[in-house]
Amino acid sequence: MNNILAVYECAWIINRIYEVSDKIRNRIVDQTAFEKKCIDRVGSYINKREENKHHRRYIDKMIRETASYSIKEHFKKEHYMTFSEISRMLSEDNSKEDIEFEPLDTLADVEADVLNKETINLLAEGDRQKKVILEAWSLGNTNNSLISRALADALGGNPESYRKSVNRFKKRCADRITYLSAAI
Repeated sequence: MNNILAVYECAWIINRIYEVSDKIRNRIVDQTAFEKKCIDRVGSYINKREENKHHRRYIDKMIRETASYSIKEHFKKEHYMTFSEISRMLSEDNSKEDIEFEPLDTLADVEADVLNKETINLLAEGDRQKKVILEAWSLGNTNNSLISRALADALGGNPESYRKSVNRFKKRCADRITYLSAAI
């Protein structure tokens, strides 16, 4: 977690990681895995010494090396077949079966995202701490200790008191969701 915070404190580093990630997105399978690997690697370097965040050339070199490794070895795209190749193969086999293709429904994803954000805003009631907790939960992070440490790092304070606060808030949210679903 400290690696992530160290990288996000330096805007130029995270911007460079995203810039390189955008450049190689067509040559790797998972762009977010590459970004995570870069953030972890650069963050661990920065955490060794405070002055390391000023070593721009070396950090840039680390990002480029990670990109090169990701393209060549780790995240390389596998061989894939296009839909026209599949239909051509089936037509050569003289099969008369129709091929159905259903594209992903991106509108449903947008509706789910909007509903998720509305639920977060409703439950957060304008409180920044509650909003951070809800966003962590929406991303799948249910580890209350990890969330409380992140809150303590970001907002200052004792992680144990934040952990208790997260547990109380979890109970209140469950009660409120139950109440709202019963009202609907």
